[in-house]
Amino acid sequence: MENICCEYEVLEAGPFELAESPVWDHEKKNLYWVNIPAGDIHRYSFLTNRHDFFNTGTMVGSVALNNEGRLIAAVKTGFVFIDMDERQIGVVRNIVSDPDLRFNDGKCDPAGRFWAGTMSMSGRSASGALYCLHTDGTVEKKLSGIGCSNGLAWSRDNRIMYYIDTLKKCVTAFDYDIKTAAIGNEKVVVDFTNDSFLPDGMTIDRDGMLWIALWGGAQVARYDPGNGACLGRIKLPATQITSCTFGGDNLDQLFVTSAASGLEHYTDNKDGAVFKINHPGCFF
Repeated sequence: MENICCEYEVLEAGPFELAESPVWDHEKKNLYWVNIPAGDIHRYSFLTNRHDFFNTGTMVGSVALNNEGRLIAAVKTGFVFIDMDERQIGVVRNIVSDPDLRFNDGKCDPAGRFWAGTMSMSGRSASGALYCLHTDGTVEKKLSGIGCSNGLAWSRDNRIMYYIDTLKKCVTAFDYDIKTAAIGNEKVVVDFTNDSFLPDGMTIDRDGMLWIALWGGAQVARYDPGNGACLGRIKLPATQITSCTFGGDNLDQLFVTSAASGLEHYTDNKDGAVFKINHPGCFF
């Protein structure tokens, strides 16, 4: 394991209280992310170098693009469609009625289903769940007893789903049926039990390796889900790294979000910024 030397730049300094869920729109050359407590969905256009945002009026845990190119979000209580240009929200499903719960990280699978999970805002253990919004609009609860639902990724052959419950300090893998969204045969593939930091959001690269944002670790790191080994780390000037995704014309840039929440002296660092890392190792 080694530190990966590469250039980074601050795309947006913020500081954002809790930036999360970076999503690359390859067709429109937009990067989306959310600021969860503020309820804002941010968009940075690489065609115009313009940054704007839309306030949803409620907490927003994550966004994703479905297979129709529509922006879907997991807000505090459920799923909504977002039209950034028209500044409109279309409610899909309200799911959560417990005021202590909110939706957190989410992502679309290769078939366009939106997966997102919940967490307790007061620290209640194992009170969250993981849900799947199918393309026909039906919602299915997939997992319960979740502490803090976070990163999701799928293997290139669509046969494995990777998932992070941050409070369990591990990445688990499930056998995945792309036709039905059935999951099974859960097993731990990356273990963070002995680490001081926590696994948060993640993405997967073309080699099938997992890039994981490490909350409290000031880094994003690349892991081999086949043996759990850390293959390299990228250090960043922010303590609470929240998520990451690949983007750019050749998908050779890594966009990374971070959070300033709870850090009194975040201005001494770049906590709460959104970063762009150019060519994060020669893994393509």
